[in-house]
Amino acid sequence: MVIGTARSERHLHVSADRFCRWLRSNYKLSPVADGLLGRNELKLKLRRKARKARLLGSVGAPVDANADDGIRTGWVCVNVGAVPHAAQGELDDGSAVGFVGFGRLTQDVRLVVQMVTEEKREEIDLEGLWAGALNRKAKQGTRGPGDGDRNLQIAAVEADGDVYLDQNRTRALKSHLQDLKARARASAMEMLGTGGDDYSSTNFLFRFYQAIPPFPTHEHWLCRLELYRYGLELGHPGYAKDGLLGLLDEMQLSGAGVPESTFNDVLVAILKRPADSSGVSGLGSLGRADFALAVSVLEAMRRYGFEAMTEDNIIRLHTAIAPLESPLGDSDLMPPPGSPSDRSRPGTSLPPEMLERTRELQARVNRALISDSDLPCPSTPTLIKLMSLHARTENWPGFYDIFSVPARSMLPRQSALYAHMFETVAGTKHEGRCADALRTWAPEMEREVPEVELEGPVAHAVELCLKVVDKTPDAENEWNRLRQKIARARVEGRTLRNDDFLAHQQRDHVELDEERRLAPEDLFGREQALFEYQAEGRAREEDARHQVRVGA
Repeated sequence: MVIGTARSERHLHVSADRFCRWLRSNYKLSPVADGLLGRNELKLKLRRKARKARLLGSVGAPVDANADDGIRTGWVCVNVGAVPHAAQGELDDGSAVGFVGFGRLTQDVRLVVQMVTEEKREEIDLEGLWAGALNRKAKQGTRGPGDGDRNLQIAAVEADGDVYLDQNRTRALKSHLQDLKARARASAMEMLGTGGDDYSSTNFLFRFYQAIPPFPTHEHWLCRLELYRYGLELGHPGYAKDGLLGLLDEMQLSGAGVPESTFNDVLVAILKRPADSSGVSGLGSLGRADFALAVSVLEAMRRYGFEAMTEDNIIRLHTAIAPLESPLGDSDLMPPPGSPSDRSRPGTSLPPEMLERTRELQARVNRALISDSDLPCPSTPTLIKLMSLHARTENWPGFYDIFSVPARSMLPRQSALYAHMFETVAGTKHEGRCADALRTWAPEMEREVPEVELEGPVAHAVELCLKVVDKTPDAENEWNRLRQKIARARVEGRTLRNDDFLAHQQRDHVELDEERRLAPEDLFGREQALFEYQAEGRAREEDARHQVRVGA
């Protein structure tokens, strides 16, 4: 006897109906399902119930929700019948005395599946009922059908000559996947058959799909997704990205829970460029069709209650849209501020049509990031990475949109963000762009809370911009004030880019990023936290400047 729990009344009848059909078509058995409402019968009774409720509601009569409507049975008993095991006929050794069961007493294995809702299972307590009957039988010394070791049957499914216990199915599937990944690329491509709809053309596919039960669990679905993802990674022509998304949809419809990590893995597989003939794979330029698939995955995550637009996912989208010169791995998602890899000179060699598509997709992601007020402001290293990706495609409106994200969230921009912005713009050697950056953003540093001092990496980046726009530094012009502030900071020892100063700056960035995540939701609490940080930050800066002077 197998006892299963359904999530709802509809799930109970649909599962029982499909189970009976599966037994008839695959194993030529004749199950009898007591309490089952067929497909047409269930629809008919639901329509009658709805019509009756409308009629009662139209006359103002109360509707008894607990009335017996003939639909909520809560219990379906599927008697599969005798499955031939050893054709020895009926027992006539007197063991039928006091026998309780289904049908006549034979030595064949008789399978009964009790399908109940959770409420009904607690109410009738079938486990306790049958345990009491077996205990009484054992005390009386009366044998049940067959030998004593057959009183408790373990459900098993025969697949490819082997017997897989249910608890070993996942282990068998993972073993098949390990064997596949250990093969050379050409051999693995051959083992994967013709594509995602091929279940038996190769010995590997036959064994793999035979180990999957008719009603897969969460672990079985994960193994299927992993197989499909590996086919995509190899660049198999029969494994398409939309097929992977369709498999994820099937997993959701089956009722198996989908964890957040599975959504992220599917998103990475869709954003990853398929492998070429040499097997090299990586993140590359994203097309509109793949972008639509990625958006579908993010929408499914949101429906499941997960946060879709996380910092890692935003960077993955932008990295796939505007690829770097070399593919990015997970370790490259969050480079430290001011790292050499993060300050390379921007530029792009994309053709014009690809450049237009890239900027269009970047703008769509930025709109989602800026318009959703519930999204937390990304950290400073994430913003620096996003600005670098926009600069590589010369998408300067998007570059400054990312730079303005903290201000839109009523949070201050850090000195590392200003330093990266000025240094990136200076790297273009474009006089007009550098002049606009100095005129617009240098005054904004004084308005930040806390104020961004013109010192350290910020002063160095501003100097790079000044070298581009001011060819005659000794002449009187609009840039004299900035030069004087930098000279004053140099005299005070605040422009030294030594390890102590940089370590102090980086520690400030980490602490303020923690403040952002812990900031209260109301405006007053957020401003209060910023003012407290300002007082503490200035005290730490004075200590750091004193240590720099002493070291000098």
